[in-house]
Amino acid sequence: VRLRGKAAAEAEACYLGVLVQSPESSWTHTRYLVGLSQAAAAMNVTLIVHHVSFQDCLSIVNADRQPPAMRDGRVKGLCLVHRWPEDVARQLAEKFACVSIVHFYPGAKVDLVDMDHRGGMNILAEHLYSLGHRKIGYFGYCSDMSWSRARYAGYVEAMTKLHLEVNPAWAIEFGAEVFEHRLVPDTAPEQALRLIKSGVRAWMATNEWAGQMLAQIVRDAGLRVPEDVSITGFDHTDTVPRPVVQLTSVGVSLSLIGTAAIQRLHHRLAHPDE
Repeated sequence: VRLRGKAAAEAEACYLGVLVQSPESSWTHTRYLVGLSQAAAAMNVTLIVHHVSFQDCLSIVNADRQPPAMRDGRVKGLCLVHRWPEDVARQLAEKFACVSIVHFYPGAKVDLVDMDHRGGMNILAEHLYSLGHRKIGYFGYCSDMSWSRARYAGYVEAMTKLHLEVNPAWAIEFGAEVFEHRLVPDTAPEQALRLIKSGVRAWMATNEWAGQMLAQIVRDAGLRVPEDVSITGFDHTDTVPRPVVQLTSVGVSLSLIGTAAIQRLHHRLAHPDE
């Protein structure tokens, strides 16, 4: 009787998978997991957390490379953390209910729990404007990262609202590998300093880490932050171990994002056609 009861309980248990794409330098997922775990416990849900490096992401669609609970059908839904290849997200969404944290996958049936990128960039732009800045650059645009695209869109919207010039030459672009491995692009210092010399004395960085990189570039050139160059960050929870300077920034609770993701995934399972 005890075994039969245990088997019945296991059959009724709700298992959700958390797939973490784990770049070498990224640790923000640990704060997502706080919210994910708390929400799961409150809803009597068991989380199966699985880490995959970006170069191995394609393998997760193969059953023999999946966690056992995902492979044998116990996992009913997936929460995708960090950037996954769009084709992988699409294939996973064909088999599981899926919710993504922050990264948007166009064309895939993946719900999204995100932060207000546009609102944050508007707040920061208005702050720089209030300081008297009229030439404002963008540091760290990355076309491969949906959150960077969204923040750049917020930057353009804010410049337009403030009747300021939007000059594509004032946006310094990074490749995805820069964020995956936190590398300093070879051309970034020269580009930034040339623009600063031309009068672009305020910068909106795509995230906190990029802002700290720019602050170091400015300091190395003998300039001061914020006296000579103003720099804003984004998501001050993305702390840097040894910040060059405390940047004006906006922030969100990553644990609340994790909580919302599990709640949304649980809702998606109950309403699969919504």
